[in-house]
Amino acid sequence: MSAGIYKMLLAQGATFNLALTYRDPAGVLIDLTGYSADLRVAVSKGEAPVLQANTGNGQIVIDGPLGVVMLDLPAALTATLTPGQYVYQLDLTSPGGQVTRLLEGALLVDGQV
Repeated sequence: MSAGIYKMLLAQGATFNLALTYRDPAGVLIDLTGYSADLRVAVSKGEAPVLQANTGNGQIVIDGPLGVVMLDLPAALTATLTPGQYVYQLDLTSPGGQVTRLLEGALLVDGQV
């Protein structure tokens, strides 16, 4: 399955939450038990990440049986981003080590007043 394309809008200095439910093309939930996830944000493709969140640092939580991936980026983390446009990718890794790109696209950071 190819990655979904989704444009994210994030407010600088605010908590960012997003819940995604992973389903197959027939609409059946995909059990993500034992999976890990990694979100990388960069200025452009091929650049070093300016933000990284994953299941290891607790900023992504997976509810395996329900196929739900939840991003929870704290305000202190989003405050480190300069307003502007970035690119991101969200990858899932199965217990067997297979990496699947779940989502990718543009991430727009709206500045604070």
